Amino acid sequence: MNYEYLVALAVILQMCETTLTEAPVDTTMKLQDSMVLECVYPGSANVTQVSWFKDTASQQVAVANSMHGVYIDARYKERVELANVSVSSRDMSLRFHRTFVADTGYYYCSVHTFPDGIWEKAIKVISSEDFGVTMEPLHHILAELKQNVTFSWQYTLGGRVKQVTWEKIRDWQMDTLGVCNLSEKKYYGSDYKQHITLDCSSFMNTSTVVIQEISLADEGLYRCHFDGDTGNQTFLISLTINKETRHPLLISLIAGGTGLFLILILISVTVYLQKRKRKRKKEKLQSNCKFPTQFPPANHYGRSTYPNTKRKTRVPASSQKDDIYMNCPEFSRKPKTRT
Repeated sequence: MNYEYLVALAVILQMCETTLTEAPVDTTMKLQDSMVLECVYPGSANVTQVSWFKDTASQQVAVANSMHGVYIDARYKERVELANVSVSSRDMSLRFHRTFVADTGYYYCSVHTFPDGIWEKAIKVISSEDFGVTMEPLHHILAELKQNVTFSWQYTLGGRVKQVTWEKIRDWQMDTLGVCNLSEKKYYGSDYKQHITLDCSSFMNTSTVVIQEISLADEGLYRCHFDGDTGNQTFLISLTINKETRHPLLISLIAGGTGLFLILILISVTVYLQKRKRKRKKEKLQSNCKFPTQFPPANHYGRSTYPNTKRKTRVPASSQKDDIYMNCPEFSRKPKTRT
């Protein structure tokens, strides 16, 4: 009786392990000498614990608890660390400083939160020989920031499609956007659940994905892979973001600032011209107000006060006159004509 129970339990555990490892993964990474397994919690709930384990739940790699601190398994202690273990951090990534061939396999990041529960991410690490994309993109899309972008491809080999996988490809990893298959219907990558919509039709001969409100981080290469009865088919799409696009609020601020600057320049020019005009008018008025005046004889009023001196000949007034300027803002004065 106990023997049959143990056999049944072993079969169940084997089935659970098979299901765990064969489930769609969120990211596929290339094994590198040093690497970072990205795990960033997208929610706003309080994080109470983060657990990293490899292949099965019994192979712990690291645990970070808000009350008890950080624990790293002895097999990884000298070469692995958590990227950020602060209470307010949402980045639970696992950083490898040194790797071995045995480090390939499945890794699972489990984030325990309150009150939202558990958020998980699955990462598969493969050897560098098995990683790579040799195809050239068949389609190029230029998009603006904050708009929605739609990718759509059709399976052309005939027969039944068993699964469709959408991925974003980078030099060192491939992130799963979503998967459509006959059994589970639809699966979203943990990093894209709130960022895309995936259309899984009943026959899946055509697959469509919509990326909502794209940002600069969405730029890159995307792959659509069909797994069908008559063969597999893959399509590549290159998405480029127009970096010259300005946010509407920024455009309004720039336009408003430019208009204000032009108004200030116009006011400054107007004030300068008005001052210059008044100065010219004043100079013209003063030039019209000057007239000649006769200097009187010095101290003796034309006569000598000393005896035995000859009376000097009076100098004509025309040779003693000089220009004297006077302020006359309201009228101009003309000198009287001497007879």
